[in-house]
Amino acid sequence: MRTKLIILIVAVAAFYNGIQAQSIGSAVMGIKVGFTSSSLYGSKVHDSLSTGGNASSKSGFNLGISVNSMPGKYFWLKHDVFLVKKGATLTLLDNKNSPYKSNLNTLYLDFYPCSPTFQYKGLQLFAGPYVGMLLNASMQHKDANGNLYKDSKIYGSPTTFKDYTQKIDMGFVAGIEYEFNCGFNLSIRYVQGLVPIIENTLVQGGQAKIYNKSINFSVGYTFGRDKGLKLGKKQDPASLPPGY
Repeated sequence: MRTKLIILIVAVAAFYNGIQAQSIGSAVMGIKVGFTSSSLYGSKVHDSLSTGGNASSKSGFNLGISVNSMPGKYFWLKHDVFLVKKGATLTLLDNKNSPYKSNLNTLYLDFYPCSPTFQYKGLQLFAGPYVGMLLNASMQHKDANGNLYKDSKIYGSPTTFKDYTQKIDMGFVAGIEYEFNCGFNLSIRYVQGLVPIIENTLVQGGQAKIYNKSINFSVGYTFGRDKGLKLGKKQDPASLPPGY
């Protein structure tokens, strides 16, 4: 856990450095909002969570801040932080062994600290690491009357020793983005976790092989693009930040 906290601190520091670069003119900042399709993968999804059948994807939202550092004309660095609603639709069994659908809902603050990016005339291809910090988690169950209710026990507490969610996730992101001359942009990114998200401290090696995965679709706007950052047009080199 200590190692994961260190990685999270490094991710936050990298994003902060991107903000600082933007303030001195070597980068541009933007905002993004969009739709997320998330699910789970791993050999223990069926055994540990979706006990009555396979898990399927569910929809959520994403909202973020993005900073593009521009050390070169074609080589950029992306620094992003997103609030993302993730989870999956599970199939559980009630007290009569009848299957029913249940939503696992999680809310993450995802840091993409430094994604190397190839940029050409508005087209951007990028990939890099990500660190996610879990803010909330809940799961639907059925009561004795057959009504669904939200159960937050899966998030865990100081006295929880098994079947609770890890608070820090790590993995990689890869995506593509296109930015128009006016500053508006469209992007899609695939995010895959590499850290098991369900913990059982009562068992040696008690992390179940269950991982996050999601596809994020976003629209955004980059501030400052209309002040000399027009793509595909000749500009006075003295008026452009490094890399243009």
